Amino acid sequence: ILMGALCRHTAGYSLGFNMVDYFKNEKKFESAENFLFFAPIIAGVSGSFLGGLLTDKIQKNKRFAGPKAALLVLLVSQFIGAPLMSIVLTIDSPYCFYLLYFAYMILEMWFGIFLVCYSTMFPSHVQGQVK
Repeated sequence: ILMGALCRHTAGYSLGFNMVDYFKNEKKFESAENFLFFAPIIAGVSGSFLGGLLTDKIQKNKRFAGPKAALLVLLVSQFIGAPLMSIVLTIDSPYCFYLLYFAYMILEMWFGIFLVCYSTMFPSHVQGQVK
């Protein structure tokens, strides 16, 4: 899990580093850095919370108990988010930024899932859950 989280974090960092240049040069949007500063923070926190919430809710179903729920939420979020990020590159601003926020929120669900999986390594009285 740690290696996957490190790889995903590195991919997100390189995407964020190159995104400002792309939107400034290709999309001709001069104030792109203002939006791109807040969107990952807000969408990242929202996506992490949503990923943990969905994983906790799905784990309560006996059919998806344990890591099956985490894998289900992870696969669905990545399969939805990846095409949305490619669509962001094809539409014009400011609409691309709205879709970018939504796609980023979906893609950042991995961190909430990671925290849920990590918390299962501790005793139940130490773990936290969204009720």
